[in-house]
Amino acid sequence: MAVDEQGAVLCCDGQSSHSDSGIANGVQDATTASNPCCQTSCAKGGGIPPPALEGTKWSLLLDIGRTTFTFMPLNWATDGMRLELPVAVEFRPGGELAVIGVGSFLGSWFAPDNPGGLVEFMPALQAMLPRPPQVQVRPTVSNGKWRIVPDQEDGRLVEFFIETNGFRRGVIWLPPGKLRFRAKAYGQLLAPGTDPVVTIRESRSVFGAIFGAFSGATMGPMSLVACAAAGAYGLRRVGIVVGRWSFTRLEEEELS
Repeated sequence: MAVDEQGAVLCCDGQSSHSDSGIANGVQDATTASNPCCQTSCAKGGGIPPPALEGTKWSLLLDIGRTTFTFMPLNWATDGMRLELPVAVEFRPGGELAVIGVGSFLGSWFAPDNPGGLVEFMPALQAMLPRPPQVQVRPTVSNGKWRIVPDQEDGRLVEFFIETNGFRRGVIWLPPGKLRFRAKAYGQLLAPGTDPVVTIRESRSVFGAIFGAFSGATMGPMSLVACAAAGAYGLRRVGIVVGRWSFTRLEEEELS
């Protein structure tokens, strides 16, 4: 059984594909696997199986870099710089998402030195400020969580995340925290749709306050303050796209 972009279940021929990814921007593949999307025929009788991801293992290929309308700073991932990061995960009982393999990080990596606030969106101002000393780090990707969202997509929406300690190389970096993913699940199959995205959550309260204040400027001082506060609150934690991801199903023999 396979799933199209709109989530419709399609019959398929049972074939699978196999893709390899090499070293890109200092990261080497952790593992590769065959694509499971066409390995199961459509269920007879018209029944669509409920999500059953426990015990399944997947190879995720994260393509981190600038995307259209990203809310990352202007100097992030410039000049086409991208990071391809392969991560193997297992959906375990109790909502645990175990990281069972990560690609090798080649070369030197450093801790992110984001100044925070409005300054990180003003490269010219950053150039005039003293730069903090570089702190070399060893990038890590650790276990996360997964869950079925019962009240969305007929109970088939799966949300999951893994965690990183934060790292930077050149003009591309990831802050410490969670890398988030979403997909639909049909039995043991994932269906993320077209161009699935990797997101993080950060504060953009400064922008919210500026936009709110601009909106309320014509209505008097009290309205200006109230709109600025409302805008800052509305953007206190927002989802920010930092790349895209693809996946393949891992079988036991491919892990040995």
